[in-house]
Amino acid sequence: MKDYIDISKYLNKIIPSHIYVFYEPLSPLFKIKKYDTKVFIASRSVGKSYTMGAITLTLARIQPNLRIGYFLPTDQQLKLTVEETFNKIINNSPNLLKMYRNLSQDKIRVYTKKFINNSVIYFRHQIVKTEDEMALKIRGAHPDIVVFDECQD
Repeated sequence: MKDYIDISKYLNKIIPSHIYVFYEPLSPLFKIKKYDTKVFIASRSVGKSYTMGAITLTLARIQPNLRIGYFLPTDQQLKLTVEETFNKIINNSPNLLKMYRNLSQDKIRVYTKKFINNSVIYFRHQIVKTEDEMALKIRGAHPDIVVFDECQD
C-alpha cells in the first residue's frame, strides 16, 4: 500500500488537458503524503501558480471535507491569482464546475471556493502589520493543507 496519493492520475479526468498539461518533471508535486512539506522553486513564467492551482483544485474535487488554506503575499496578488488561475480552471473544467457550489449571479467568489463534496479552499493574503494579524489569517479555517504561493515577495 502506498503512503501517498498520486493526484496526477485524477488530473485530466477533472481538468481537461487543454486547460492544464501535465509535465512529467513536476510529478513529485502531485504525490501528496500526510505531513509532507514540498517546496516548488522555479524561474519565472513556468506555471508555478497554475500548477499549484491545478493541484489544489484536484485535491478539493477528489477529497471530500478537505479544507485548504491558500496564501499569497498581497490582496492584489490573491485576486489576480484567483481570477487568472482558479476561475479560469473552474470555468473551463466541466467536472469541476458541476462540483463547485458558490456561483451566485454569475459571479465566482474571490476569497472562498466551496464544492458540493464539502471541500473548501480559503484564500488569504499574508502581508499584515503584526504577527498577531498573521495568526488571525490562518485561525478559524483549520486547514488540512496549507499552500503558500509567491513566497519570495
